[in-house]
Amino acid sequence: MRTFAQGLNDRGQITGYGNLVSGGIRGFVLTPLNGSDAIPEPGTLALASIALLAGMGGWINRCRRQRSTMEPLG
Repeated sequence: MRTFAQGLNDRGQITGYGNLVSGGIRGFVLTPLNGSDAIPEPGTLALASIALLAGMGGWINRCRRQRSTMEPLG
């Protein structure tokens, strides 16, 4: 099936049509998500994951350095 976007209507929805496997043609209307309903792009998720892992790595290294410089009690 191939789809083709034709344009935007007055509500900001994407309009278009698609060729069905059976040979027919069907129109469609897509409504974009707004604000908090939006799903982040995979690149955004990857960048956030890398930042989180880097932050955790720094925290772990700092804890290890502090632990190795502590003097034993007693």
